[in-house]
Amino acid sequence: MTPAPELKHELITLDGGKVVLEKDVPIVMRDGVKLYADVYRPISDVAAKTPAIVLFAPFGKHGAVPREKFANMGIDFSKLSKYALWELPDPLRWCADFEYSLVSVDPRGTWWSEGGEAAYFSPQEGKDGYDIVEWIAQQEW
Repeated sequence: MTPAPELKHELITLDGGKVVLEKDVPIVMRDGVKLYADVYRPISDVAAKTPAIVLFAPFGKHGAVPREKFANMGIDFSKLSKYALWELPDPLRWCADFEYSLVSVDPRGTWWSEGGEAAYFSPQEGKDGYDIVEWIAQQEW
């Protein structure tokens, strides 16, 4: 697996100029723990509300599993951008073409998110999911 890069909040315009990536956005849970997310949004709708898809998996928002590991699975990489990560939708397609926002969150206790040990499929993870959706609803986009 690829190690997670250091946290660095920044705004990046991706190739083609149709998608903006906001890296390492802190989302504060009800108990004060911060989970970190990368948020992809269509540039044409940066100031407008867009539907959002929450991506929440232990593999990491940074793409911990290199593409070479799933090359034998019949995936046509020519149809994906370099931003498409393991088991996640391609942000160039989903944001630029379909005008969705993607919120890719490192779960509690994984990578740089706070919170001690990860507890997959736990009541705490359910509460975190709820808090993430509520946070998204508060955003201008």
